Amino acid sequence: MASTANHTPTDNTLSKGWIAVDFDGTLARYDVRRGTAVIGKAIEPTLARVKHWLEAGIEVRIFTARASDPALVPPVLQWLAEQGLPPLAITHRRDNDLMQLWDDRVVQVERNSGEVLTPKQYISLDIAGWIGVELDGTLAHYALHSHQQQSLAIGAPVEKMYKRVQQWLMMDIDVRLFTARAADPRMDLVIAAWLKEHQLEKLKVTCEKNFAMAQFWDDCGIHVVSNNGEVAAPLHTLTPQRKYPQ
Repeated sequence: MASTANHTPTDNTLSKGWIAVDFDGTLARYDVRRGTAVIGKAIEPTLARVKHWLEAGIEVRIFTARASDPALVPPVLQWLAEQGLPPLAITHRRDNDLMQLWDDRVVQVERNSGEVLTPKQYISLDIAGWIGVELDGTLAHYALHSHQQQSLAIGAPVEKMYKRVQQWLMMDIDVRLFTARAADPRMDLVIAAWLKEHQLEKLKVTCEKNFAMAQFWDDCGIHVVSNNGEVAAPLHTLTPQRKYPQ
């Protein structure tokens, strides 16, 4: 099991970025039989990380499908207060300022290589829902903060991830691009052209997490063991950075 030590980013680029922390199964214990009706006890390792980041002045947001239903947000805010946390932003949308995603449903992949970092025992082969795939750095090559990416052009496919997506589509699995680019309407034509060029037109494009998301593959993701809080995969990015240029 990888280390669960707190890693405090020191790079000053963090002043305009945020860390996403999943709620059910990552920050709070989750019982699938009870669904969203009951919020479980705090998962101490994750809670300690969140408090550590906040003390260091890092913005943390709760990244949860619950945010897609306004009625489910107040109980989360109340739960946060009971744990001694401030009223953190609660969202189900990723954007260009997102630095890291801590989640028990993420499959952590190495940037620009497609190598899987999440241990096999934590990757479910029984997909009941859709698979999200990050675009930049996961499905397409991405040069962090390079001059080439200033225009947000999309790089060439990452071969290993590209082949996985093709196989999933042949199996009629619902695969969607799960990218911050989807939050910017100016990117619609850029993404559509890239998908057409690489024969991936079947992919839907979104920046939103919902209850039907079974798992997502992401180079910004940190895999956390469900209802445990332990980090399962290597912390390959100890200092999170904003991926997209301002």
